[in-house]
Amino acid sequence: MKKILIFILVFAFLLSGCGKEPEEIVPEVPEISEVSESESSKPLPEEEPKEEPVEEVPEEEPETGDEENDEADYVRAVLEDLGIDKDTKELVISGNSGTDRIELIDSFVASVEKNEAAEVCGMMYGYTMPYYFELSFEPGGMIKHTQISKALGNRIQEFSDIYEYEKFFCFTNEDGEKFSLLREDIYEREELKFSPEQDVPRMPVTLSEAKEKAKRTMLSGTGYAELTKDKETVLYGSYGSVLTEDYSEYADEYYINLEPKCEGIFDVAGKPHYLIYFYEGENFVGEGYYVCADESEVVFGVSMVDGNLVPIAYPAKPRVSLKTE
Repeated sequence: MKKILIFILVFAFLLSGCGKEPEEIVPEVPEISEVSESESSKPLPEEEPKEEPVEEVPEEEPETGDEENDEADYVRAVLEDLGIDKDTKELVISGNSGTDRIELIDSFVASVEKNEAAEVCGMMYGYTMPYYFELSFEPGGMIKHTQISKALGNRIQEFSDIYEYEKFFCFTNEDGEKFSLLREDIYEREELKFSPEQDVPRMPVTLSEAKEKAKRTMLSGTGYAELTKDKETVLYGSYGSVLTEDYSEYADEYYINLEPKCEGIFDVAGKPHYLIYFYEGENFVGEGYYVCADESEVVFGVSMVDGNLVPIAYPAKPRVSLKTE
């Protein structure tokens, strides 16, 4: 802007002289005064260097753990709304990103396994309708599960089996009701540099075996849904599932005719997984599974709701079973 103003002023000055005869300019010769040799040899006083202003850098504020405080405040508010008086430090906080204080669940399961009395309580956090829960066990009995929610009301159920895997726990019963907790968040890390048309090198599970396992899991899951569609089952959690038997025979013909295709090979939970999607002809139908190239009972289904990975154990074997013959 400054340069533009100077240019305008110079231009205006040049225009103001147009059309006039130039005046003769006689330079004036200034008188030179005599200066003594001593004065001329005196050094000029040195100017003191000006101090540059120091720019103040604001100090970084230490992290205050606002996220943790926000979560604790939220949980406390939900409990207060439900009329439950609990110290949030003692609660298991679980959701699709994992479970805080999962060691409390570990301890509870170990006690049940040894037929010792135990209790644990917590909050399912991250759901559209979060809820408070309690798990309790008395020697010789079943696992009592209590769910308290303003939207869903109070529910009590008994579980007979506990399934435990590297990434999740699942409590269930013969009616198929389930309550699951993730140990930690599960997501694809990166696409590995293998062709989706080849087997993963030096791994026991081939591409064709991965496609077969993905289809068997999909058919068993949809078959089970078809078999139980008329039952009034209560779902206590959706972050992990187990299929104890093969229910493929109950699957609809539509699913039986779908074709599996490998979309790539990804690092999931530190291991290579084939990503298998299902198609009706050339049309993608939304069903997707990550199958581990290194033998694993757990397949990760891709949630069509939010894209999260949901662990599915199939075939599944319980760590603890309280069923009586």
